[in-house]
Amino acid sequence: MWNGEPPLQFKHKNSGQQTPSFPADENDGIIALADLRLSTRYDDASAAIKSQIIHEQAYGQFAVLRYAAISTFILSTLSVFALWSSVSHAVLLIWFAVTNGISVSRHLAANIFTKQKPTGVSIDHWLRLVLFSTVSIALSWTALVWITWPIHDAKAISFIAFILAAIAFGSFAGLGFYVQAYLGAAGPLFIGLAIMFGHMASDSMLLATGISTAILFIGIGMVTSSLNATSVWRNTMVVLHEHQTLAHEHREKSAVLSATLHSIGDGIFTVDANRLITYINPAAEQLTGRSLQDMVGKTLNETMHLKNEAAHDNQMNLDFLCRQVHETMQIPGDLVLCNLHGQTISVEVTISPLYIADDLIDGYVITLHDVTSLRLLTRDLSYQALHDPLTGLLNRRGFESRLREALERKQSSNIDHSLCYIDLDHFKSVNDAYGHKAGDNALQHVVLIAQQYIRDSDSFGRLGGDEFAILFYGCNVERAEKIAEDICEAVAAHQFVSEQEKISVGISIGLIPMLATDTLDNLNHAADHACYQAKANGRGKVYTKLRS
Repeated sequence: MWNGEPPLQFKHKNSGQQTPSFPADENDGIIALADLRLSTRYDDASAAIKSQIIHEQAYGQFAVLRYAAISTFILSTLSVFALWSSVSHAVLLIWFAVTNGISVSRHLAANIFTKQKPTGVSIDHWLRLVLFSTVSIALSWTALVWITWPIHDAKAISFIAFILAAIAFGSFAGLGFYVQAYLGAAGPLFIGLAIMFGHMASDSMLLATGISTAILFIGIGMVTSSLNATSVWRNTMVVLHEHQTLAHEHREKSAVLSATLHSIGDGIFTVDANRLITYINPAAEQLTGRSLQDMVGKTLNETMHLKNEAAHDNQMNLDFLCRQVHETMQIPGDLVLCNLHGQTISVEVTISPLYIADDLIDGYVITLHDVTSLRLLTRDLSYQALHDPLTGLLNRRGFESRLREALERKQSSNIDHSLCYIDLDHFKSVNDAYGHKAGDNALQHVVLIAQQYIRDSDSFGRLGGDEFAILFYGCNVERAEKIAEDICEAVAAHQFVSEQEKISVGISIGLIPMLATDTLDNLNHAADHACYQAKANGRGKVYTKLRS
């Protein structure tokens, strides 16, 4: 998602992180460029950056030298032809050989430099070589002034003046960004031109002085331009190197950030100020069942079906929630995400706004944390805390919680509820005779039989050992007594097999109606006493204790 440009530095509100400043208007860009030309960025740059710039400068200079030999040969040849009839042939040939010899030496040095690719301190030696060779060939060209001094061929002298001027001005293109080299190249040539034109106008001292002065001023102007160009080039290169450094750091940080986002198990979504998705990480792709390409440019509501488990049919409006969030907030409730594959995933959702100014939000980060396993574990632990592991019935804690709820409803309404305690008859003898496994089987069979008679609205619990209880919701004592008797008879008539032995068990049931004045303690005490009375009456029976 990154395009190589350094990102804006966002901050969370009240986080203390500095907010970037922005230009007041578009003219600030022009002012910045003007400041760049007059700045001292090169002087303030680090030694490492200066070294890199000098290195690049040396490569640039030697690149010019590699191609200068051709132009030198062409211009020197034309100069020889122009002066052949006016100057001693020996002098011309010696000048021609020296000039091209220096030029060829520069060309060979440039090739050696390119192949060796020197670095460090040795660069300074090569730059001095550039300067020396440049001054040498400039002096060689300036020698034409002295060669043509004795002659009076106006055409030949004019041609040579044109050649020298062309070299003086033309060298600015290749050497203008290296002021020392340009000064070494153009300085002797402009001095030579001033002398040449002064000599040509020697009949008028005023004219000769004016022409020579004008040429020298032009030369000084060219050197000054070279000085300014060198300064601008160096300052610009500092900015470019700093930008490259920042870009490199940005790429490294982006790579780390990208790797981090890819490795995070939570789903990460980023949206812009218009609530359009700009990025999702692989975890978000897995959670939603959608790809990054499918989601970018769409709203959260278009791509995510998020709802609260308490409101099964209502989709949560994330786009609306984002507009209401001004600091990091976790959305309350048991949230579930319905993904593209039809899976329902329990999630925790956090929305964090991204600020580019104190009160200007530029986007949001939405985090989806998969808590499906955690919620299942919590529910499982909650179930285990309230249920008996052997029979799956409510344990004493869970059953008494239902009793409290029934008592509260009884106190606020006239609905009848009934409570019965159940105790297995001679259960200890079954354990002693057949073992605890047979005893467990007996308990499970009694539960299965009783569940065939009680209603879904009733609560069935194991209070411990061979003691059970049934809370009949909205059921008067007469009707509850009939159900209890059916259970008692069905258990008595049933036999179960353990270790090839047929075993029968019986139960005694004590039944009481629930009163509006009851408390949990006296209700349990009354039911327990009724069950004891059922055993005392001969076991295998239902004893109903009417209360008022």
